[in-house]
Amino acid sequence: MRAARYARLSRNRQRLSTNTQVQLEECSRYIEDEGWTLAVTHSDDDLSASRYTTKPRPGYDALLADINSGRVEVIVVTEMTRPYRRMEELPELIKLPEITALRRIETTEA
Repeated sequence: MRAARYARLSRNRQRLSTNTQVQLEECSRYIEDEGWTLAVTHSDDDLSASRYTTKPRPGYDALLADINSGRVEVIVVTEMTRPYRRMEELPELIKLPEITALRRIETTEA
């Protein structure tokens, strides 16, 4: 299966956190353990999850483009709240398997 790994960190004011890199490494281990192929990697650093924010998320937009182009069959994140910022975005994400090659969203959480 072609996998995408995605990471997001809401606040990184001093640019000292390695949190997105840690998330991506955890996703890589999960993908490897499942025997999948890493197709794409996207992340957004210092982009708030606030429901009021309107900051663009280039990593998430690129992920959606890769899904819509058929490059991705599974999204791997460390926790389900990483890809979406607002509850209104969740239904769009959940509907993607109905209209794209995406089959599921996996979390590394036990």
